[in-house]
Amino acid sequence: MAVVAFNNSGVVEFQIRSLKKFFEYPFRYTVYDNSTKEIVSQEILAICKKYDVGYVKLPKQEFLPKGWGSYSHGIACNYLFKKFVKNGGAKYFMLLDHDLFLVDKFDISKQFDSQFFYGTKHGFYIWPGLWAMPMERLLKYGVDFRPSLHLRGDTGARNYYRHFKGLDWDRYHIVKDVHCFLDDTDNDIFRNGYSLMDDRWLHCWNASDYMGKGVDNKMRRIYQMLEDKLK
Repeated sequence: MAVVAFNNSGVVEFQIRSLKKFFEYPFRYTVYDNSTKEIVSQEILAICKKYDVGYVKLPKQEFLPKGWGSYSHGIACNYLFKKFVKNGGAKYFMLLDHDLFLVDKFDISKQFDSQFFYGTKHGFYIWPGLWAMPMERLLKYGVDFRPSLHLRGDTGARNYYRHFKGLDWDRYHIVKDVHCFLDDTDNDIFRNGYSLMDDRWLHCWNASDYMGKGVDNKMRRIYQMLEDKLK
């Protein structure tokens, strides 16, 4: 199991805690740190040591133009898979967004009885923030988590060619992404909302505030929700 962390240490700690409480299949978890703030990277490393989970500081992608966060994320996912996951001997590979938290019991081994993937759909591919497949398939077909300008798709769009082209989506279980709002004062999900996925994953959106919305109040409230779940 892997997460690409970015400029928020708090979400990493809550994600680790939520997985340790609710994930019901043996797992190895590693944080791949793509943060641009050194102080945050130091905080994330300390959290990983505290909970005895893996930590890798990803190489800086200096060639990327400003604003290409999705491309940076995709490159990071490709790098961690090829360098650390591909030959690691895992039965399944699961990729999580850094602000995604498990809030109820979940067993990954039960997700592949009738299909080859688990996750929520973005257009024509499975979103790499909640994404899982058996390693046997990934070793056969590979992965490419980069976005695609040609397909007008975000991070993970190029996996369409390897895994989802021609797929009859109606034959498969797709994780539902239900938008929720903390109150009725603001309908901007990046500033005042979160998603519930499969009734067991909470995705808080924009935790690093890369969109500049102002999320301090939102994050305090979500952290309190998580504390209540994790008691």
